[in-house]
Amino acid sequence: MQTTKYNPAVPPFVWTKFPGVYESDVKMYFHGAPVDSTLRYVFGVFDNNMFATAWVTTCLLEAYKYGKAPKPTAQMLDLSINFIMDHRNKNLNYTNSIMAFWPQLYNEKAKGYVSTPVNLLELFNSTYLIDWEPVYKELDKLGLQHVTETIKRLLANR
Repeated sequence: MQTTKYNPAVPPFVWTKFPGVYESDVKMYFHGAPVDSTLRYVFGVFDNNMFATAWVTTCLLEAYKYGKAPKPTAQMLDLSINFIMDHRNKNLNYTNSIMAFWPQLYNEKAKGYVSTPVNLLELFNSTYLIDWEPVYKELDKLGLQHVTETIKRLLANR
């Protein structure tokens, strides 16, 4: 589905979504025991990247032109184009073809716009707000000690 309005984040339950973006999720590669596949399928972080929206929009247009798919509406195309155009390099004050993969947010320290994986940063930042010991205990009770170790390793590298 294409997002039609801005949705703010409440990680890890709701992710930021910009108008015009098509669904694209970053998945963690949990592997090992069969139960780990559940983690891989259930948990994902919505990714506001330009590539997915450009690809889906192109597929919709080609499916209409060469197949029997319905014609994308003007609103769908406008939302996609505006979303994609917002990924042009904002550090140059003239029209340019340099594109950023993720949305660009102004970084005061860098004194410029930086391509930013908004939801991944929200996820990383939210890890500082969690008391992980009860989470580890519950995972261990469920026999998921290797997930506990994976989380500990990821948190140590953040």
